[in-house]
Order: sequence, then C-alpha cells, then structure tokens
Amino acid sequence: MINILLVEDDRWLADSYMHVLDDYEVDTAIDGHDAMDLIDSNDYELIIADVMLERGMVFDLLHELQSYDDTAKLPIILCTSLAQRIMLQDVREYGVVAVLDKATLTPKLLREAVEQAVDE
Repeated sequence: MINILLVEDDRWLADSYMHVLDDYEVDTAIDGHDAMDLIDSNDYELIIADVMLERGMVFDLLHELQSYDDTAKLPIILCTSLAQRIMLQDVREYGVVAVLDKATLTPKLLREAVEQAVDE
C-alpha cells in the first residue's frame, strides 16, 4: 500500500482529503514539525501539503526535506488557496509535482494528481 503524508491544519479538509484517498495509507500532520516527526519514523511515497499552516508556511518543511538524501526526492503536491500565485516551475526544485487550487479542487482532481505523482 502507498503511504501518503498529508500536512493540513484544517481538520475538515484533512478528513475530506482522507476520504477521497481512502484506498491509500494516509497519515496527517498539522504543521511542519509534526510532519518531520512522522517522516523520521515512516516511509512515505508522497506528501500532500497546504502552504499556509497555522504555525507557519510549508516552505520550511520543503527546504528541510531537501537537506536529506532520503527525503529530497519525495514528490509533493501543494493544495493551497495561493495556487494562483505559486508557479510550479518556481517550486519544482523542492520536489513539488503539482500545485492544486483549493477553491477549484474536486475529489477527481485530487485523485488524478495523486495517481500521477505515485506513478512517476
């Protein structure tokens, strides 16, 4: 089974995403610190993350992941209300494979992005 880490501080959204991805093994973290704790003790094939979290921005986590050989190549999907301002080419160096807009995100779009990310 494919293991996914979801970094989202909105519990309702996290539950919604987990429902859409119910055939994957999904762990959740509310911020970058919780995410790193989970990453240290689990093997994930994909990270789905919000950009603006209650305790900071996800970019600190992305930068941290790049500093370790075992996490530098993890594919990352950003689900954010800032999608109109974030160009994929600007964040691709962090392993970001998709930037999804929360305002227009559908279960189908999320699933397609996840399937494409884990197939690469």
